[in-house]
Amino acid sequence: MDKEKRSRNAHRTGLFWPLILIAVGVFFLLNNLGYIQGDLWDSILKFWPIILIAIGLDSAYKGEGIVGAVFLVTIGCIFLLANLGYLAIDAWQVIIRMWPVLLIAIGLDILIGKRGIWFSLIGLLLVMAILGGGIWYYGIHYDNFNNPGKEISQSLDNLKEVKIDFEPGIGKIAIKKGASNDILFSGTIPEQVQINRNFEKDSEKGIFRLRANQNKVFFLKSRENQWYWNLDLSPKPLLDLKIGLGVGSGHVDLTGLKMKALDVSLGIGNAYITLPSEGQFQGKIDGAIGQMIIYLQQGMGLRVNSHTGLGNFRAPAEFMKIGDYYQTKGFDRATNRVDLNVSQGIGKITVQIIP
Repeated sequence: MDKEKRSRNAHRTGLFWPLILIAVGVFFLLNNLGYIQGDLWDSILKFWPIILIAIGLDSAYKGEGIVGAVFLVTIGCIFLLANLGYLAIDAWQVIIRMWPVLLIAIGLDILIGKRGIWFSLIGLLLVMAILGGGIWYYGIHYDNFNNPGKEISQSLDNLKEVKIDFEPGIGKIAIKKGASNDILFSGTIPEQVQINRNFEKDSEKGIFRLRANQNKVFFLKSRENQWYWNLDLSPKPLLDLKIGLGVGSGHVDLTGLKMKALDVSLGIGNAYITLPSEGQFQGKIDGAIGQMIIYLQQGMGLRVNSHTGLGNFRAPAEFMKIGDYYQTKGFDRATNRVDLNVSQGIGKITVQIIP
């Protein structure tokens, strides 16, 4: 009997493509009626989480259990609400705090997940109701979370060149020029997060590594789980800056900093990079899902080699396309210039000139 049920589930027509067709049809209908503003790619960036929701519902419908379905539908709903402006609180904070919902899903899957399609759907709806209540409660009490984080700093020790390897893993990061020449960096990191830090120096060069202990990320108390990383860097040394962020958003303002190299890697989220107004260096910015905006200051030359999957690249009218590159006029002769390789799997890459 169980074998026959599994066979019927395996041959059941999936929901993925019907749901995608319905979503695309609704999207174009609303667009034609004037309810959706903006261009096509802006709208795709807003509604891409529907793909995750469709995959999750398809999995539940096929009787493949509710754990994977809950995970995909949960992530999809949170991102969709955030993209549409209906989620007043930060989507990443919601995801980090709501991880115990997966344990509930696993328990329900053991109890009822293999008993048929209707039991799977009921379990999915029950877990989603719990999730909705958690988001509602968190939204009400969110304003009470005023933890600024703990302070962190590192002296420069008269080094002239420093490589900084910064891997927070998850959260929101903000990096900018600091006020002190003698402090390599200062700022705040999430309260009670365990970090691994290492500082090596040889003559006038140094390497500093700052990484979060990911094994402790999801087990902090709710009020302590504020994932904001704020670092102010010294404008004195020549910097080789490497940033690795799995989930979150990054605001990196290089104004006033002396750059040798830049390497930014972001899994899911948005990256906002402000290039300096002086210097010459090469950089790489990679993203999987999200949006990437590169701010270019007046007088700085820029050449970009871009690669996009499901997305596009936009550059101002001042840029020229030469082969696979977009570059400012006179880039090869510019005293101050940046050569970037950028890639985005799903999303948009935009270059904007700062007035």
